[in-house]
Amino acid sequence: MAKNIKSFLRMLTNRFKRRLTRNRFENSNKKDKKFVKQVQNTVEPYAFIRVSNERETLQCCLNSIIPAIKKGVITYNDCTDGSEEIIRDFCRNNSEFIPAKYDAFGVWSQENIGDNLARYYNFALSFIPKNEWLIKIDADQIYIAEKLKKIFSMPKYTSDVILLPRIQLHYE
Repeated sequence: MAKNIKSFLRMLTNRFKRRLTRNRFENSNKKDKKFVKQVQNTVEPYAFIRVSNERETLQCCLNSIIPAIKKGVITYNDCTDGSEEIIRDFCRNNSEFIPAKYDAFGVWSQENIGDNLARYYNFALSFIPKNEWLIKIDADQIYIAEKLKKIFSMPKYTSDVILLPRIQLHYE
């Protein structure tokens, strides 16, 4: 099964790389080319971590990214399970990470869910310097630092985007 998953992910990655390269050159015009620059080294992205009552996996998630990601913002709302304490301890020990509590959720409904999420994301992004690379980290997932480092070497141009399709694997 693992071999099939690896093959599937490799196929998706190769397809995406081909599409990205083709789109970069087909859709660029002379005006856009001055903004697209070549990336000189491996990128060092900011982590954007959104947390909501994820105490069970949060510490493992944060420990898994720290060898590869050295800075970021951890946004959270009214956590009732101890997640806030884990976030604050982590940020005390890793000073390049910023804890940011988001209090402006209001009432969620199907009509306003997109607006609320957009405001939440904009709040988080306000802590990340403009024109910096970022990676969205899910607090309920464990990452492999070596794989993250390899991914950070993939962008070749400032206009590149790396999308990582995920497969939910649950272990009981």
